[in-house]
Amino acid sequence: MIEFVWKGSFRSRLLAGIGILLILVQWWWIPALSEEFREKWLWSLSASSYFPFWFRLLFPLLLVCAPIQSWLGAVVGWFSRDPSKLFKLLLITLASGTLFWLLRVTVLELGDSHMIMDNFISLTTYASIREPLESVTHTDLARFLYRHWGIHPQTSFQLLSCFLGVMVFLVAGWGLASWSKEGESHLWALPLVFLIGPVHLFFGYIEWYTQLVSGLILFLVYGTRRILTGRGFWIAFLGWIFASCSHLVGFGFFPAVLVLMFVTAPQAKRGRWLIFALTLTVLFIGITFAWIDRHINLRYSTAATAKLFATLMPLMSADNPDNPPGAWQYPWLSMNHLVDLVNELILCSYFSIMILMGVLPGRQIWKTIRTAFSVSLVRNQQGSERKTSQLVLFFIPQLVLGGLFLLLWNPWLGFPTDWDLFSFYAWPLLAVALLVYFAWGTPETARTLLWIAGIPSFSVVMAWILFYHRAELPSSREVQAYIDGTRADYFSEQAQQLSPKRNGRRHSLMLRT
Repeated sequence: MIEFVWKGSFRSRLLAGIGILLILVQWWWIPALSEEFREKWLWSLSASSYFPFWFRLLFPLLLVCAPIQSWLGAVVGWFSRDPSKLFKLLLITLASGTLFWLLRVTVLELGDSHMIMDNFISLTTYASIREPLESVTHTDLARFLYRHWGIHPQTSFQLLSCFLGVMVFLVAGWGLASWSKEGESHLWALPLVFLIGPVHLFFGYIEWYTQLVSGLILFLVYGTRRILTGRGFWIAFLGWIFASCSHLVGFGFFPAVLVLMFVTAPQAKRGRWLIFALTLTVLFIGITFAWIDRHINLRYSTAATAKLFATLMPLMSADNPDNPPGAWQYPWLSMNHLVDLVNELILCSYFSIMILMGVLPGRQIWKTIRTAFSVSLVRNQQGSERKTSQLVLFFIPQLVLGGLFLLLWNPWLGFPTDWDLFSFYAWPLLAVALLVYFAWGTPETARTLLWIAGIPSFSVVMAWILFYHRAELPSSREVQAYIDGTRADYFSEQAQQLSPKRNGRRHSLMLRT
């Protein structure tokens, strides 16, 4: 990272400096703070505090000082060439699926994971109007795997999460690999999803947002592909239906669906496309509710969901009987709320924001937006100018939805545990950042910018994933024992220190060999 501070434009050097500062703060300063302070005010970076001292000391030095671009240049160069798209797609998918499973979540501290597992372990059905398809899919899969093969319900939840990640990488990757009839490929961009926090949802995550995200990714990839190449609308549409039936948040993307249909469908076919799309939507919603009907008290769940809207932060009052416990202690746009928003942005979109800051031409983007909202101009435009306007119209409602949701919805359980509920905005933001990168990134700064934005993002997301996987890195004493060849003596000493005496009886410990 430090090499980028001394070369390039002022903007890229400034962003490199911000990235270095973030890495050093994450690994050197935050662990020195009290646990109460960092968990309240710096929770997006606090995972670094639980790593061994030697790792906190050396890892940031590696990220900041090592010539990572040169070390990985050959790998990136090989991957940029395209001898076999299918081979590289399968390689990415296999590597990603392996990471999803090996580093799957083992610590149930986020969101509703404890409640979900309480139901699942007893094989009690859980279904909700808020996440109808996702809850019933997990429930029925858990019962099937347990009754036929004795697979633990938590394992079945993790299997489905990782499987969805693999399938999304395959389908979305194929869309990126066959981007146009001329053979253009953007498959290299697929691994960049590991640089934003929501990729954690595919790491065996115990919550209700994985299917939502899976559908949204397909909607974004194939919706963009439809605008740029004229292909992929119905895959995008089915992705949106899957997301919406999985979680109600998906219906917030309906305006983007209408925009995509309006700007890309032939004018003579728009009416038929709309009728067919609405018919499919009603059909899939009907199938979903027929599936969950035996699992759910529909009236009760609907009433409970409706009460949530009474707790939108600007509408809340101290005497609101529908306030969840403790909700009124979190005022709208208070310092606590604003700091939580900043933490959410760091975890879920630091990479995207840095890309946008690195290449976005301020005056040009405002001109592009104004042009896109002029319907007559959009209809009369040709070529790349028309596609740019269509992309703006496609993404504006998605970003507005994400921004309003972040600002207005009350995270009464607390942002650190409910970060996933607010993370869906990160996917359209990532897509916008990459499109802006392709459109306005200059050859001199483009590759450098990916490193400047990617290295700090990797630091944040990697720490988060490993923390909730609880990968046990060796202590500095254990590392020294490996070096000295005294590993057996070290573990023997540890066993003696940890072995407790209870009721006069010693409990033996299994020693690692």
